[in-house]
Amino acid sequence: MDVVVHLAGDPSPHAGFYESLLDINIKGTFNMFRAAKDQGVRRIILASSAQTIEGYPIDAQIYPDMPTRPRNLYGVSKCFGESLASYFAYTEGLQSVAIRIGAYDDFQPDGPPLEARDMSAYISPADLCDLVYKAITTEELEPFIILHGISNNRFKRLNLASTQKQTGYDPQSDAFALSQISLYDTPR
Repeated sequence: MDVVVHLAGDPSPHAGFYESLLDINIKGTFNMFRAAKDQGVRRIILASSAQTIEGYPIDAQIYPDMPTRPRNLYGVSKCFGESLASYFAYTEGLQSVAIRIGAYDDFQPDGPPLEARDMSAYISPADLCDLVYKAITTEELEPFIILHGISNNRFKRLNLASTQKQTGYDPQSDAFALSQISLYDTPR
């Protein structure tokens, strides 16, 4: 096995630490990294989360090199995952990619509208699949890298410049366009 994509975990921002996060997101993530390294895997891709930076003001655009600022224990567990990925990359030589996945949703035009916060962090299923594919196939990556996983939304909670430069990621979806929200100076 050459690459492991680790998307498992409890994704609830309301998950309890002892009830779920400790075993699933902390111990489970460690076990994935340990097993990958011990089996000679070349690269591991970790599903991180925009929850790692949710403590920043909603109007702040976040860059991958900014300090984490979680607002819940789920976010803390994903910060642990990013730190663990860095440790395995630089100490044990396992190339590690953490994708901070934003508001993943299969947008339905007749479904409930997305909130502004979710629209700025939205990532469509097609864009997420493309980003994971690029994380798998891009040859030259740093030993540890954080990629931002959002679509090409008109307003972006997570800055995509570094992710696009590193991997060639070219997201196609825009939550604002999907929601048919135009700018104030654009004809409706």
